[in-house]
Amino acid sequence: MKIGPSPSHDDGLHAASVNTYIGDSPCRSKKAFSLKFSNEATEKAYQSQVLSGSDLFQAFLEIQIQKKHFFYNYYLICILYLIVYIYNALSSACTSKIIIFELSLFGGLILINSITFFLIFYIKFKFHNLFLLQLTYFFTGLFLVLNDAPVLNEVFEGDISGSVSCIPGLIIMLIISKFTLHTSYLCFALWNLFTALIYFVSHILTEQSYLATFIEISIYLLQISFETRKFYTIEHSAREQFQIEQISKSNEPENHDNEPATSELEKVTSKIKESISLIQYVADSLSGELKLKLNGAIKLANTVIGIISSKSNIYSADIEAITYGIDPEDRRYIKETWTGLQYLPEKRIRHRMRTLKTSELRKEYHEDELIGVLSQIGKNWNFDMFFLKDCTHDKPLHIVGSYCIKKYRLDDTFSIPESVYTCFFEKLESLYKNNPFHNSSHAADMLASSIYFINKSILSDYYLEFDILATIIACLGHDVGHPAFSNRFLVTNKDELAILYNDTSVLEMMHCSTVFQIMKQTNANILSTLSSDTWIMVRKEIVEMILATDMQKHFDILGQFRVKLMNSSPKVLENYETRIDIMKIMVKSADIGHAAKSRELHERWSLLVIEEFFNQGDIEKLKNQPISMYCDRETTDVAKSQAGFLKNIVMPLYEAFNQFLQSSYIDSNCMDQLKINMRSWEYKSARHRNRVKTVIKNENVSVYDNLSKKWSLRRGSTSVVHIEATEEDSLNSSNTDHN
Repeated sequence: MKIGPSPSHDDGLHAASVNTYIGDSPCRSKKAFSLKFSNEATEKAYQSQVLSGSDLFQAFLEIQIQKKHFFYNYYLICILYLIVYIYNALSSACTSKIIIFELSLFGGLILINSITFFLIFYIKFKFHNLFLLQLTYFFTGLFLVLNDAPVLNEVFEGDISGSVSCIPGLIIMLIISKFTLHTSYLCFALWNLFTALIYFVSHILTEQSYLATFIEISIYLLQISFETRKFYTIEHSAREQFQIEQISKSNEPENHDNEPATSELEKVTSKIKESISLIQYVADSLSGELKLKLNGAIKLANTVIGIISSKSNIYSADIEAITYGIDPEDRRYIKETWTGLQYLPEKRIRHRMRTLKTSELRKEYHEDELIGVLSQIGKNWNFDMFFLKDCTHDKPLHIVGSYCIKKYRLDDTFSIPESVYTCFFEKLESLYKNNPFHNSSHAADMLASSIYFINKSILSDYYLEFDILATIIACLGHDVGHPAFSNRFLVTNKDELAILYNDTSVLEMMHCSTVFQIMKQTNANILSTLSSDTWIMVRKEIVEMILATDMQKHFDILGQFRVKLMNSSPKVLENYETRIDIMKIMVKSADIGHAAKSRELHERWSLLVIEEFFNQGDIEKLKNQPISMYCDRETTDVAKSQAGFLKNIVMPLYEAFNQFLQSSYIDSNCMDQLKINMRSWEYKSARHRNRVKTVIKNENVSVYDNLSKKWSLRRGSTSVVHIEATEEDSLNSSNTDHN
């Protein structure tokens, strides 16, 4: 089977490797017990990779022949235990002959090792480098054998009974030299078996006890077999990885060697295709069930390529998967509002619910009490922006913005005159419309929530001054000029804003533009004192944060955050681009932060949102347009819609956000309250459904009574009685018949 283009004649190694891999199974050997490649050029290339200390193969990371620090360790350990053995021998029988013999052996061994080390690592001596290293290993083993008590007794005809056996030293050498001096398990085994043979012969020829010799040699041979088996496994894996690497190179097109992938998507698909080629190569050499499984893996990989290629953004969310199994109305709401998809109107449930009216609590406080109130920003999660709105005569944005500038000393850091940032905040607040929800109070509340996230988490350790400045401006300006209609509504009605911004993040684009249009006025340019580089970074952060509040991008941003950052170390916040990703999740969490506020605050904010939804639904009804989900004041189950919103949108966002922050404050003050609010709405929704069932039941009984009365009035008459029923009565009757 041909896996790549035909090799050219002048590329010997490439040709050899390709031909070898086409015909051979992985690690085909010359002999039954050898792992060497059949092709000499391939084997030479493999040995070259290993001897060069290449880290290309994970299985061979331990085999570092030419890395000096490995040899240093081996060399020092050898010297240490040689000194131990010499000291032991001399202390057992200190004679002049033995001293001379020991010092001669030790000195000769040190000399041989030093010369070898110098030739290989400093002069780059090329002739049999590996063999020289292995020779020093053999001489070290020989020294230990000759230093053993039975051999010394035989040579010097003395009695050295207290000397330590050489077997522990040989075993230590066996372990530390395995990946330092050898590249082949076979070579490793042969050198050590040769040492074992010398040990066995030298001890048999002496008067050493045969039983002791047998026990020691058995222990040594068992250790050799264990280490050899370990070496074999690692070498086998390394050779297979080397083979796979060569196959990958052979699969690369000849004319595209210098054309790198132009995108991350191309890199991913290219690697998957390479993997498919390798799996196909292995599958072709197999049969039976394993081959079927590999072919199944190939089909799955091709499916993955198809899915990736069909997506413009690999981080884009699968809305069908996200909304699978949830309530049909919640599914429609998510698809319409949080993705921007257009859907035909569905059959509406015909039951009524009276919506609660928002209460207006207007309290008067003296100005000197505002400092005490504002000091709770960043400390108290349940900061009451409604109270501050009343205290400031509907100017909470200006007051909160100025307070945060002073709180973080941004006016001193960036030399921003008070008159400038005051003018900026006043103009910004004046452009907010008097909407039920999307007003300056919501913007100020979003900033207060963001400041809390920063102060009560690791963000405070990594945010820089210009990050805080960008956060203040983005939060306070993220809904400026909001008309209280959704992007979908503006696009459907061909609004001027939709035309201007090409139906893409219409409102968010407008908010960004408005913020920076205000700054074009000299007396309101809050960023005028920043350096050019800082201005660019701050502007990028502001734009990214405001655009992230587009609900239609919610699942894409959340999915990207989960993949890239959710389980990352906080150290990633040192990176500017990473901080922007976190800022986007932070402002999204703060934008819908009321969902995790105290029950009183949450319900008040929620009813304001619902009022805006209903106002839009009223206009859609007047225009004979499909009414957006949860925007019909006559049919919307408010409790059910809010329970679904908290469960399907808010909870996953907060869970992902705090999994990264790991803040106990957010966990106890936000997450716990969020769960309480969700259960509260679910309880209200269940009660509402029970009330609706009771009403329907009573209406059915009433219809039956009316029929009975009409029939009794005409008792005895055989004519057919015609009763005109309303649409709702007919629906109830059909439901009753069906049940």
